[in-house]
Amino acid sequence: MQRIIVIGIPGAGKSTFARTLGEQLDLPVFHLDRYFWNPGWKASSREVFNEKLTQLLEQDRWILDGNYRRTIPLRLQYADTAIHLDLPRRTAMRRVFKRIVMYRDGGRPDMADDCPERWFDRDFLRYIWRFHRDVLPEMADYLREFGDQGGNVIRLNSDREAHRWLAAMRRETSGG
Repeated sequence: MQRIIVIGIPGAGKSTFARTLGEQLDLPVFHLDRYFWNPGWKASSREVFNEKLTQLLEQDRWILDGNYRRTIPLRLQYADTAIHLDLPRRTAMRRVFKRIVMYRDGGRPDMADDCPERWFDRDFLRYIWRFHRDVLPEMADYLREFGDQGGNVIRLNSDREAHRWLAAMRRETSGG
């Protein structure tokens, strides 16, 4: 595993998972939110974001954390592994509220500078609430096709599964 994408519902723990895996595999981790958002929650243009993403994809080794649904097919063309954190909606919502409180006075470490957590973003919460219905079917199709073409697809359905998988990876990489 040298080129890994980590995707899943917002609040699934993608960034934390990616950082932990990056440390274990000695791979650089890139949080796509840092490349899409500009200070003050200003979105990058499609062209600018595509350029930044292409520069990341052309590197030899990486972990890319984030959904950005329209770019998943492109990222899968470069990836050897896709990890899907498929956690329940209630877990995701609880975590999003927790991080709003935790980072309300500043930004998250995986987010662009000057993008503090927003206390109540109705559109974002609606996106999370509808994720399994509106986003997941398309994402699942991409992952199925990637797997059919020989890509490594890892689906983790709970925190327990994610922790066990990371522990197994740690044992494997440490030779134990």
